[in-house]
Amino acid sequence: MRPGIASTRVSVASQYGSGVQIKVFLEATDGNVLTGARVSAESPGSSIQILGFSQNLGCYTGVFSQLLSGEYEITIASALLDDSIRVAVNHQIPEGKPNITSCTDQSGNNGMLGQSLQGTEDITLEWNSITGTSVYDVSVNQGVIQSWQSATAENTIIIPGNILSEGDYTVAVNAQWVDGDPLLFDPLFYSASESQGASFLLNVQE
Repeated sequence: MRPGIASTRVSVASQYGSGVQIKVFLEATDGNVLTGARVSAESPGSSIQILGFSQNLGCYTGVFSQLLSGEYEITIASALLDDSIRVAVNHQIPEGKPNITSCTDQSGNNGMLGQSLQGTEDITLEWNSITGTSVYDVSVNQGVIQSWQSATAENTIIIPGNILSEGDYTVAVNAQWVDGDPLLFDPLFYSASESQGASFLLNVQE
């Protein structure tokens, strides 16, 4: 009996300043990676690409230079298939970048106004909502060292008191769209995008 296709796993990922990268992983029923299929991808703008197989990545891959939200349709044809397989993955691009509007401690000091915040107090960070976003990634770095990181679906987050010691920090917020499983197990797709980030310098006193 000839082998068939056991699984089709698709990743659609994009980042501000780069294109939309498509990856298609095909596994045959005999457990081997399928390398001889004809795989194409169609963007929401009706642009079509033939995806080449990458030995390094172990998958079919290609890049659409234009960042577009919508369904990316993958078509797979192979001698192992009686009919072509079609897989559609929804991909959303955040519409803009977050605008950080407020960063205050419990005493009312506002870091956005250049005021130092008290590190022993909770710090509340707020920004505007971005269409096409499922989660916001928030990080606080001191130089190259990450001091704190969290994610939220809301447009506000609290940095707990006594997390940040005295010093200067970079606070950054990125808007992201995330759907599916990054490990491509359940479900067999992953869709992720990230906006241009917003950041500012914050001084913390004890």
